[in-house]
Amino acid sequence: MLIKGTDGVDAIEAVKPGPQGPQGPRGEPDPPGQLPSIEQVMPWLHLIFDAYEDYKKLREREAQEAAERVAAEQAAFESAVHDEASEDEDDDDHRKKKKRHKNKHKDRERDKYEEED
Repeated sequence: MLIKGTDGVDAIEAVKPGPQGPQGPRGEPDPPGQLPSIEQVMPWLHLIFDAYEDYKKLREREAQEAAERVAAEQAAFESAVHDEASEDEDDDDHRKKKKRHKNKHKDRERDKYEEED
């Protein structure tokens, strides 16, 4: 039920449930019968157990493939890091040479001040 508030905001009032109705009719029970013999059940059990074994093999194979994929990714990452490290060593030498040329005029000014002292 919707109630208008004095401040212009609508509010919803909690409504209590009504009385519970009568219970419906129950289903009719099946006539008593005999359970199937073990010879009749065994083929079904074999199917169920075979399906479960296939499922376990599939899960093991998926887990092994996932582990191989992770190992391959790790190896690729390590080789990439190794390649970058060897490239960085070459770049460091190159950067050092650039720094020497870049700061050459600063080194001259520094030498001038040291000579005056």
